[in-house]
Amino acid sequence: MRFYPDESVRTPKCESIKDLDEQNFWVWEGWLLGITHDGGKTWMVWEPRDSWSEWRSYNFDLIMDVQFETPNTGIMYLDTEDIGESSMTIQTDDGGKSSK
Repeated sequence: MRFYPDESVRTPKCESIKDLDEQNFWVWEGWLLGITHDGGKTWMVWEPRDSWSEWRSYNFDLIMDVQFETPNTGIMYLDTEDIGESSMTIQTDDGGKSSK
């Protein structure tokens, strides 16, 4: 996870904001995913290079959807057509700190 200053992230669309409860939110724009587990006091930012060191994509709408069942268990749906695959999913069991 990387942490970014506020000015480097664009404003997301309403459909790109999901919550599980008042403490757990997921917000994405393009290929960046913001995650908070403390009601927005602190945020982690995921980007593709966190999961794949050789990631090379110019898809500005990479993240299609994010769904969490619990604060720790979730799945992210990616549009990876620009690298030859129609879609890809990433799962996490630790709230987004790591993926598989």
